[in-house]
Amino acid sequence: MSLDDKRRLVCPSFRKMSVFEQCRVIELPRSSYYFRPKGESLFNQQLMNAIDSGSWTILVMGWSG
Repeated sequence: MSLDDKRRLVCPSFRKMSVFEQCRVIELPRSSYYFRPKGESLFNQQLMNAIDSGSWTILVMGWSG
């Protein structure tokens, strides 16, 4: 079972068992339950798009045009 599948099993509103206990039962590290990916910065997205489009040589050489 993947981490995402296990995350979906945890129900924080379930009063008879805490999140800690639920995570322990399904063998999901509690930090994995709370983890949310940050995503890429705008600069990094622009840089990756420039590399994908083939204009990375312009960035490396320092040309602006």
